[in-house]
This record gives sequence, C-alpha cells and structure tokens, in this order.
Amino acid sequence: MDKPTIYFDESNNTGGDLLNKEQKVYVLTSTDFDNEQAKLLLGDYFDIEKEIHFKTLKQSNRGKKQILDFFSDNFELINKNFKTNVFHKEFSACCQLVNDLIEPIFYCMGINFYDEGLNVIYANMFYFCVKAFCGEELSSKLYQSFLNILKEQERSEVTKQYLEIVKNAKEKCSNHDFANKVLSMLEQPIEVVEENLSHIYYRDVDPAYSSLIHLLMIWSNAYPNGFNVAHDESESIKSRIDDIRFFTTLSKTCTDFGYGEVKFTFPINANSIDFVKSEKNYSVQFCDLVASALAFTQNSTSEKNKDFQSILDSILRKHVLQNLVWPSQETSLMKERKIKNGQVDPIDYLAQKYFEIDSSNTR
Repeated sequence: MDKPTIYFDESNNTGGDLLNKEQKVYVLTSTDFDNEQAKLLLGDYFDIEKEIHFKTLKQSNRGKKQILDFFSDNFELINKNFKTNVFHKEFSACCQLVNDLIEPIFYCMGINFYDEGLNVIYANMFYFCVKAFCGEELSSKLYQSFLNILKEQERSEVTKQYLEIVKNAKEKCSNHDFANKVLSMLEQPIEVVEENLSHIYYRDVDPAYSSLIHLLMIWSNAYPNGFNVAHDESESIKSRIDDIRFFTTLSKTCTDFGYGEVKFTFPINANSIDFVKSEKNYSVQFCDLVASALAFTQNSTSEKNKDFQSILDSILRKHVLQNLVWPSQETSLMKERKIKNGQVDPIDYLAQKYFEIDSSNTR
C-alpha cells in the first residue's frame, strides 16, 4: 500500500529578517488532503486552469468573495485536515535573544529555565516591558542589533554596537528595577556574548526550519507507518535538507523526549521529502490559500482591505493551531511543562546523537 503524502506550503518567509514591517508573521501549514480531492473542491470556487494564489485573488472584489465563500463553507474541513504553525516574528527574535543570552545566566545560578515554561514567561515579560519602558523604536533596535551579530562571521564590531544599544536602553529605561535587574543581564563582556552566540547563525532564527520539524513530528504520530512529504519550492528549507534528514535517521525505535506532558517523538517517519512546483499540485495550492489567509489577517493592510481582512479574520480566528509563537501577558507557570524525574531534554538527546553520527563519519 502506498504511503500517504503530506503537503506543505508557507507564507511570509523572510528568513532571518524577523523585523520585516510588511510581513510580521510566518505561517506554515500542511495537509493530508488528497490531491485529486483538493482539485475537485477548489474547482467549485476558483478557476483551476490558473494557479490559485491568495495574493492574486485578494486584488479583486470577485476574488475576495471567492475566498470568503471558500473559507466560510469549508472551515470545519480545514480544521480537521490541516496542521498549522504561526510565528510572530518580532517575538521570535525576542525569544531567541532571551534563550541565547539570558538563559546561560540562569543556568549558572542552577535554575532550569525550561521547567514549567519559565522561558516562555520570561520572554513575554521581556517583550512587553522593553516596549513599555524603553519605547518601540529602541526595542526594535535592540532586536535588530542582536540579529546583526548572527549575520556576521567577524562579530566584534556588531557586538560592540549591540552592547551600545543595550547601554542606551538601560539609560533611557523608565523603570529602575527593569533596567537594573533585567537589562543589566545583557551588559556582558564582548567575549561572553560571542561565546554564547558562537553556535548560532542567522539561518537558525528562520522559523521555517523549526516549524517544519515540529509539524513533521506531529504527522509522524498520525502516520506511525510512515509518509511522504511534498513541500512547495523553498530555498530556506532546501538549504537545511541534510539537517531534516538527520531527524529521520536517529534510531529505529520511536522514543519520546520532553518536559512534562510536552513530548517530542524521534525519529520522524518521513520516508521521502520532495520539493514540488505548485502549478498543478492542488493540495499545495490549498495550503497556500490557508497559510496566506492566516498571515493576511495578522499583517498590516491598506484601508481598502480592512473590511475584507476583518471578515476573513472572524472566520479563521478559531482555526486550531499546532503551535502559536505569539506574545501573551499570561504569566502563570505551565504545569504541563513541569519536568519529572528521568525525563530527557530533547536538545541534549539530539546533541548526543549528532555527535555520535559526526564521530562515526570522521573515523
């Protein structure tokens, strides 16, 4: 029996440019909806002789009506057959900064930054407070200067610029406690900053890769006997194909790792990963509609599209997401992420496996 195929498409992929003002969110969606079924369904609403693109359809009143009718009529089907991740890009930059430059300080104090979701709570606190106490412009400069370090191979000059912005933010911060207890943690010697970021590169902050791995793990649970992957052409994903295949060859036995009730299962059961052109692949075009529509509801838009955006958002806001990386003012510890005795950190496991594979290849 042929393995099922899972189709993927993304919207608003700007790579490591997480502060893009026109494309503030990244969406990756996937479906096991059969290609022939997708062709029949799409044909009831759109001209399938032409490739169906959300960005083209939304330019006309007729196209907007087709989009609204399509999503209104098929919302339950989409909820059932699609698995989707959404990333708020600026908040993702904040999470990366907190994880790479503040987490090591907690580690040295003997505090597990990931127990009960402390890392998520801290990133949310940082995100809202730095905007409130330092201003929108300075908070953006802080994240951009951090991302600039990751772009460069020779990092000393950009690291100095980053530290100058940290100093400026601390001086202009309107809250004394936040300046001295939080921003002060970022005032680290250049060599410490560079050491903490030595293993991080600009491509690593692109949410496309981590989002794909996450959805592949979820589909692995749905199809334990394996599946094939058809992903729309994506240069950023193509560049990481060897890394993705690493997750499919970890071991022959599926093993769970993670904290509390939040589990990751390795290896991924993807038997093949192919990049396809969407022109005649209707399941990928279906994914484009879903991903682009969700991204559109969260991005800035012209005044003439406000009503269309609002109606579309009212239809899609209850779409079930597999992962939402989004700022929240919720500050409660996450009991479902409480670490229990004997549970293995998935990052530690992956690092060990990568070292084993790398060592065997160099013998």
